[in-house]
Amino acid sequence: MERVSQLTRDEAHSLVMGKVEIEAREEAGRRARHLLQQAKLDADEEARRVITLAVQRQLDPQLYAPAEPDPLHVGPPPIDAHGG
Repeated sequence: MERVSQLTRDEAHSLVMGKVEIEAREEAGRRARHLLQQAKLDADEEARRVITLAVQRQLDPQLYAPAEPDPLHVGPPPIDAHGG
């Protein structure tokens, strides 16, 4: 390679390493974009699931009520029959 390109060994090594670095950065960028896209798809799917469950609970709260009350849940304040 050195004879053909008229480069010194160090120059040839630097050239090859530069190309390898560029390819590695491009591949890392592709992978990062893929992971980001997959994370967005997963988040969208989870959001749809949560919204669907929330709507279902609003439509029929008895059907989706927990078997036992949650001791940490604070519900709305009681309604005072005297308006206060």
